[in-house]
Amino acid sequence: MLAVIATALALAAPSLAGWRRGQRLQSAGDEFLAVARHGRALAIANNAVHRLYVDPANGTYWLMAQDGQQFVNLGTGMGRVFGVPDGCRIAMIKPDANEPLEFVEFYPTGRMQPPASVIMTGEGGDTYAFETPSPSEGLIVVATPHAQAVPQ
Repeated sequence: MLAVIATALALAAPSLAGWRRGQRLQSAGDEFLAVARHGRALAIANNAVHRLYVDPANGTYWLMAQDGQQFVNLGTGMGRVFGVPDGCRIAMIKPDANEPLEFVEFYPTGRMQPPASVIMTGEGGDTYAFETPSPSEGLIVVATPHAQAVPQ
């Protein structure tokens, strides 16, 4: 009986590990989307341009608000630097030119410029991706790690 349970666990372990990695990426993607939506909402509420920066080299992203000619830290928890989990990567590109973007701007009108695609990649090649269908819609989810990370 114990041998049967041990064999079943040994067979399930790789699937469960993949599921766990997918869940970490899912959580990181959900957090990124919340930060982006918060930046857009702040731009509208505060009538000020906000920027969402992505640093792919360090796997980090953060929000800043315009203050005169400069962009400054928000001074809140949502203004901190966020990071993707170890072993994961993040990149933001201009979809039509496939060029890296340092930041996107959220305007008081609710618009976002320039159009962007953001891709988070996990250890096992899972992806969580976002894109801007139009400047007035902000970022939407176009791919999640669920399909690759579901245990079998």
